Amino acid sequence: MNSEQWKLLFNYGVYVLVIVVGIFILLLFKKKNRLPNHIDIDNRLTSLLQSVQVLISGSQTEIKKKYDFLKKVSSFLYQTNKLIYQISLVAEKEQDGDIEAIVVLLEEARSAVSSYKFGLKDKADPCGFEKAIEKLQAAKFKLKAIIERDIVLKARKAK
Repeated sequence: MNSEQWKLLFNYGVYVLVIVVGIFILLLFKKKNRLPNHIDIDNRLTSLLQSVQVLISGSQTEIKKKYDFLKKVSSFLYQTNKLIYQISLVAEKEQDGDIEAIVVLLEEARSAVSSYKFGLKDKADPCGFEKAIEKLQAAKFKLKAIIERDIVLKARKAK
């Protein structure tokens, strides 16, 4: 093999490497940007519910510094906003009003807790957290009904 053939072989090797790396990056983007399914949404709702329960217990005992409390409230609000956005996309894709009702409940839970972030309520006053827990539990109940409905529809479709 002469040097021209080696250069050509090297160039083709580089092209193959670039294509493989590009495909790998596209696969990562696809996985990262996929919409959550109903089970994922249920797991995230459970996580939100647990974080509010930590906030309500922490507002009375564990969280002594206002900064730590505000940090946890901000984290909850960020998670809630992210979940609202993702569920809105799922509702739009599936054209399902029941899923859109979950978004409304999450927005109400977010607004109940956001007053703590802006100092409108004291952290010793748990009524906003209790309202958020109530709304999150209602959202979980609606989601359970949607999951059961989907199971029935899949069973009907399989027949």
